Amino acid sequence: MIRDDRTTRRPLAALTLLLTLTIAAALPPAAVADAAPDTLLDGYLKSMRDSTDAYFGVTAQHADTTGLDSVLTYGLAHPKAVTGHRRGTTFSIGPNATFNRALGGGLGDEISIGKASGLGRLSAHAMFANGPDLWYGGGGYRKRWLRSGDDDDNGVALSVNGGRDWGAFNRDHYDAFYSLLDALLWGADRDDYLRRDGWYSSLRAQSALGWAQVGWRDELESPLQTTATWNLSHSKLDKVENDAAAQGRARELQLGVGTSTRAIAHVPLRLDAQHWTSDPRLGSEFRYHRTRLAIGGDVGLGTHVALAPQFEYRRLTGQALPQEALYLGGASTLRTIDRNALQGTGAALARVDLIVNDDVLGWLRVPHPAAFPLQIGAFAATGAVWGRDAITGRAMPTTRDFAKANEWLSEAGFSVLYRPGIPDPRMYLRFDYAFPVGPHDGRDARWAVALLRPLNLLKSKP
Repeated sequence: MIRDDRTTRRPLAALTLLLTLTIAAALPPAAVADAAPDTLLDGYLKSMRDSTDAYFGVTAQHADTTGLDSVLTYGLAHPKAVTGHRRGTTFSIGPNATFNRALGGGLGDEISIGKASGLGRLSAHAMFANGPDLWYGGGGYRKRWLRSGDDDDNGVALSVNGGRDWGAFNRDHYDAFYSLLDALLWGADRDDYLRRDGWYSSLRAQSALGWAQVGWRDELESPLQTTATWNLSHSKLDKVENDAAAQGRARELQLGVGTSTRAIAHVPLRLDAQHWTSDPRLGSEFRYHRTRLAIGGDVGLGTHVALAPQFEYRRLTGQALPQEALYLGGASTLRTIDRNALQGTGAALARVDLIVNDDVLGWLRVPHPAAFPLQIGAFAATGAVWGRDAITGRAMPTTRDFAKANEWLSEAGFSVLYRPGIPDPRMYLRFDYAFPVGPHDGRDARWAVALLRPLNLLKSKP
């Protein structure tokens, strides 16, 4: 969810933020032992020790401080591991909804039966999009193999899905839920969308050492047009047109691998590598090769400060299809650029966050609930895209594998951070003030609000 200085002042945004913080402040606080932190999460938990006693006073029991709060923190990250009774659930039904300017409002249901860790889990979903007056839906099967004692995130998982679906052009930095909020509340939908009819599958293995994945998809890709120009705040749309995707059948092989160097050497880094290839020799109507590499880590600098450096490199060769372009801009990449404002067939980004683990309100002796600590931080980033048409700004083929010096855009800034614990314990609600460094190219300093993990360029869990 990304907001800049033009929209954070709107009353609806302020109300949404107030409700979020109010709910988060009511959550039970987390506490852990006094181990010296060497990661961002450890540092945060250390700053929250004994928070139960501070928040609830004499009504709190010491057993809760070391037990129940820790279970809460672990349970947020591993819900199935803590709520064992849910493992027996074999049937579920729930809503299936979306909103964007290509589909308008979409509403339907999804249903599943079975257990992935048993014989497998079957699912089906259907949704009617009132923009194009069209049904979307399909079904899938998921099977997991876990060794005894394995965490739910580990093991081997097979997924097969098919039907009529939709997707965003930005395959690297797109979040359907927060883009939905941006589109529905403020009209800040800067993504482009396409329709996909077909099927896709993946086989993934993950352990404490890392992960590996292989996938295949066979989908007919079709363009979509803008059908919804409204939003709840009656704001002017940030972008009205929905760029047209290239029509054709994509048969694509996907490969991915990631590892933690901490498991190999005493270096707290993680690595991700992904590759997608589509070729007529695979029966595809498209020919492209897409590669993404990312490296990052979090290092404790003493007991009060943590450093989180990241680097990402992406490259697209072959056809420069609109739906395969590489994008730059927004809170997940460069905050002083509008989301998806720049695109090309090559992209690189380096970013570092410095985060103070301690509660700044405690420093200032400001009375506040122990469940509502605020942290502060600073950041710097530089990024570039190349392989783009100078007139249209669209991606175009290029033989260059790296950016020129004049293509880099840099920024720095300061942050106020709050970790609500939901929907992901690793996520921060960030209030960032970013300003351009070096050539501005029309950029201005701006405020941004985002919900992000510190190592958001790494796509897999540690």
